[in-house]
Amino acid sequence: MTQPQRDRDAESQWQQPPFEPEAQRINGPGDVVDSDQFVGKGLVPVEDRRPPSVLESTLNVVNGVLWPVLIGLVFFGIGNWWLNIFIAIVASSLLGGIATEVKRRRKYLPPSDGDLR
Repeated sequence: MTQPQRDRDAESQWQQPPFEPEAQRINGPGDVVDSDQFVGKGLVPVEDRRPPSVLESTLNVVNGVLWPVLIGLVFFGIGNWWLNIFIAIVASSLLGGIATEVKRRRKYLPPSDGDLR
């Protein structure tokens, strides 16, 4: 099926509109922030915080691996289904609570001086 000549001419004459940067407007406190206002801009941390401690990192890793390991143990015949699920629920809530408390305490410590000795 052929298109009318008029449509072909309209397509061939179309040009890309110029992209000019818009004026940057800085929002103040209480202003509404648009979601596209920060597109393509990096996030800058508000203040320096201490990195997670070894204890906090270990708790988070063990908490993340706990469920797959305990469910996998059921398939290898170690423990029964309900016992492993119960252990996973209790241990996950305990480890998660401890990790949250460690993180909360870390947030309120003064920033480190960068000396890692």
